[in-house]
Amino acid sequence: MFKMAASCVLLGLMLLHGAPLLLVRAQSYRNLTSGSPAIVAGDTNTYLLSPSGEFGFGFKDMGSGFLLAIWFEKIDLRTVVWSANGDNLAPQGSKVQLTKDGRMLLDDPSGLNIWSVHRTGSGLVYAALLNSGI
Repeated sequence: MFKMAASCVLLGLMLLHGAPLLLVRAQSYRNLTSGSPAIVAGDTNTYLLSPSGEFGFGFKDMGSGFLLAIWFEKIDLRTVVWSANGDNLAPQGSKVQLTKDGRMLLDDPSGLNIWSVHRTGSGLVYAALLNSGI
């Protein structure tokens, strides 16, 4: 049940037309697009926020690696509500990005794919995180 709910959360995150989001960095982006910079494990300034700022999406430092996750942003402990790739943590420097062919990829620093979601024929152009956390 949790895995199915997690898949639904990520798919909702990936394809919600018109829902604004921010990539927190020196420059703000409205969407995570196939041409935008990747979110990098270990870079605490790159992650997505829901428009309300209630939820964040990016890498959470777990001490021995990084978890690609959605969390509650406005509470001190940043409690995770969804994570990708089970208990397999990503090493520092891993990247999550959106490809032109509609895939969301999590690659380690050497470029080896760790986890992905592929929506065949989806025409996916950007990812958005809603105020509901999806």
